Amino acid sequence: MFEKVSESEWNKFGGKYGDYEDIIIPRRSTTYSAGYDFFSTCDIDVKAGETYVIPSGIKVQFDYVSQYLTIFPRSSLGFKYGMKLSNTIPVIDNDYYGNENNEGHILISFSSDKNFKIKKGDKFCQGVVMLFEVLGGEIPPTKTRTGGIGSTGK
Repeated sequence: MFEKVSESEWNKFGGKYGDYEDIIIPRRSTTYSAGYDFFSTCDIDVKAGETYVIPSGIKVQFDYVSQYLTIFPRSSLGFKYGMKLSNTIPVIDNDYYGNENNEGHILISFSSDKNFKIKKGDKFCQGVVMLFEVLGGEIPPTKTRTGGIGSTGK
């Protein structure tokens, strides 16, 4: 289930990306859409070759332990402007949400080959919920996540 981050988490960005009330919960556009559309909370004048890190204002709590979320640019933005995510295909693990040192705020980092504009309220990325399986005979994990991006170490 998608939900807004806390207002205190949102306020860490100092109002630069819009007001807390501007956060829109991701949703699918059509019955057979795989992706949940993420909406921009502000206008963004995207310049070719620059990298942008945009707070989504969203966190996700999964229904099942074996679920995770992947984020993709809207395919039309990739096709028209060469928009690509800076960390290739982001994977938001199940334990990213609400652990000891991380509320679970999803940040989206991207760049583009061409200039274009994203307006407040525009769909600019989509999240697809996926399932994973564990291999038999694996060496079981020994860590518990206690933070956000990069918190599981090297």
